[in-house]
Amino acid sequence: MGNTLNAYGKPVYTDAFNLPLDLQAAVDFADEFANVRRGTSAQRQALVSGKRRAGMLWVETDTGSIYRCDNALAWVLVVEPELRPGSVVGGTVDSFGGIVPTSGGTTVRVNNVFSSRFRIYRINFWLSVSTDTGGLGVNLVAAGAPHTAANHHSERLVANGATVTASSSSGSNAWSGSGITGSNLSGEWIIRNPATTGIKSFSADASRAPGLAFSQERAWLGSADSTIFDGFQFNASAGTFLGGYVKVQPVG
Repeated sequence: MGNTLNAYGKPVYTDAFNLPLDLQAAVDFADEFANVRRGTSAQRQALVSGKRRAGMLWVETDTGSIYRCDNALAWVLVVEPELRPGSVVGGTVDSFGGIVPTSGGTTVRVNNVFSSRFRIYRINFWLSVSTDTGGLGVNLVAAGAPHTAANHHSERLVANGATVTASSSSGSNAWSGSGITGSNLSGEWIIRNPATTGIKSFSADASRAPGLAFSQERAWLGSADSTIFDGFQFNASAGTFLGGYVKVQPVG
């Protein structure tokens, strides 16, 4: 035989070349490590079970998702795609898919980031505003148009020092994205069921700096169960954005 295997299992050829055995060694080595495939989602689903093997990975070139083939030769999603908006009005999208508000603006509209593929989305935010007296508003968006009907309903708790205050809102034109005011607001929004039929609900957890205060909000949208929303917008209720960062991630 005209080859030996190194510590990694790679064939190392000698002058004593033996065509059939040496070619088989190369094929065996390629077969052992050729466990990653790439192609579209449709191509992955069309791959017959005879060409699958347990532990195989498939990188979808059209969605960015990564699937693993389990012991039953079924595909299991292991890495969620990075969600990049189709477009952003009032801001920009960086190389990592993060949304950066335009300095001096008051509203950022994020289009084509939700789809029926996922039911729950987590949106992490840190936003700097030019005044300490304003908060944040959040609306869902359908085909570039924000939903501002007076059917946003919510309840919230606000903690400020040792004092906790409860309040509610009914028939508002937007959800409160912060529940408190501040020049530096950060936290997390959860939007459920935006791009499928059914009740749309919203959660917000936010804190302010400098100073000590945080809020928790639970909300829903009335008379919009059949509406399909592909995006959202957020705005500063007072002052303008100085900077910040917003990132959308699928939950499931």
